[in-house]
Amino acid sequence: RMSFQNDKFQAYKGKLEGAKLKATHQRIVIYAALVEMNSHPSAEDIFEHLRITYPSLSLGTVYRTLDCFIQSGLLQRVSNREGKLLFDCNTELHHLKYDMKSRRIVDFVDPELNTLIEGYLNKKGFNGFTVADYQLQVFGEFV
Repeated sequence: RMSFQNDKFQAYKGKLEGAKLKATHQRIVIYAALVEMNSHPSAEDIFEHLRITYPSLSLGTVYRTLDCFIQSGLLQRVSNREGKLLFDCNTELHHLKYDMKSRRIVDFVDPELNTLIEGYLNKKGFNGFTVADYQLQVFGEFV
């Protein structure tokens, strides 16, 4: 079984309950994997991460649980350059650096950039289109 301390278990359970979700053991384990993998995993990555410890867990359950988390606002979807669907448990406003060599995605927060983007979007107006959210992905290579 995935070993995490009782305080972490309670924190993850609280996070699910705060999103008005029933905190089942499977949901807690999947959410814990997302947080503790500390990356932007795919459903398959999460499934592989948990497969040995939880052999009864199916890939379908992982997909359904991730969809549930997205609908409740616990997660957001991120696509990589190849169009693969990845998941991010950081739902605060942040942007992404995508390393084209390693295919690794790293979060970055920049309030100055947010101010510039929001100023630009407010100035443009977009003819009746209301911007609900935005995220910038920057592609390059770490050196």
